[in-house]
Amino acid sequence: MGLNAWFLRRLFKYLSPLIRLFEINQIKKFASKNPEHPIVFIIGAPRSGSTILYQLVTNFFDVSYINNLIHLSRENLFFGFWLSNLLYKNKKHNNFQSNYGNTKKYGLNAPSEGGPIWYKWFSKEKIHFEKDSLSDKKVKQIRELFYAILNKHKKPLIIKNLMTTQRLLPLTKIFPSVKFIIIKRLPAYNAQSIYKAREKLSALEWWSVKPKNYHNLLNLTLAEQVVNQVYYIEKQIMEDLNSVNNNNIIKINYEDLINDPKAILVLLKNFIKTKSKEDLSDIKIQSENAIKIDQKIFDQIKNNCNRFDWNNYTNP
Repeated sequence: MGLNAWFLRRLFKYLSPLIRLFEINQIKKFASKNPEHPIVFIIGAPRSGSTILYQLVTNFFDVSYINNLIHLSRENLFFGFWLSNLLYKNKKHNNFQSNYGNTKKYGLNAPSEGGPIWYKWFSKEKIHFEKDSLSDKKVKQIRELFYAILNKHKKPLIIKNLMTTQRLLPLTKIFPSVKFIIIKRLPAYNAQSIYKAREKLSALEWWSVKPKNYHNLLNLTLAEQVVNQVYYIEKQIMEDLNSVNNNNIIKINYEDLINDPKAILVLLKNFIKTKSKEDLSDIKIQSENAIKIDQKIFDQIKNNCNRFDWNNYTNP
């Protein structure tokens, strides 16, 4: 975190009680009716392409999103959105880089996962949340806050935080009209990317989202763990969204996104019901699926992938 961000974080935190006085009546005012625009969550397994998808959608579409400035003022989210809109209005962030989803060093308007925002309501220690995991008070708080943001800014709100994959059931209760963009990547390359992250960060420690059966996977080899992680997260997503209206779910393949980003963005524009900030013709993504680890390890990952039915998600 740079010096300016460090200063802003402490300033916002110190002034939070005063900012709350500004917010409270505004939230009540704007939360008094159901929003016309949707809240949309981007979900999928870690390293599935969710970050680049998030960056593309928030850069080229007229939508709201949590940027690094809003994340710094996370105790006062309504205020953060108001301030960000005042400073940046509808400007593109032009950020397509990240450090495993983290964009702190790429500017205050770069899209943020905003992970700590959710720990106010969702315990950091709990892995998976059932539909009635949250108290009625928390459900009301979350709904009022995000309805107020949606109604104030009058545009769809895009959120990408992969821990959301374990909070889907309560989110469908909080937001009855919620929409989900599910991104999937070819399993072997998805698992390989997690394997590389584990190698770089700490091979001995679990990285990113834990599936519900996480404790049963700890005795597996690293090559087995990363495949199981992808499979059981995707399995949980499909189970938890089983009762959601199909019109509120869209599935995107990472390979389609990198091969023809314009076609996918047009599809998403219609799904989100928003408009583009500019012509989408010249968008290119510098990314591809390729073997980036020792061939022997990749073969182990691929063989582990072949143990699963990636269409029906039944236990092997």
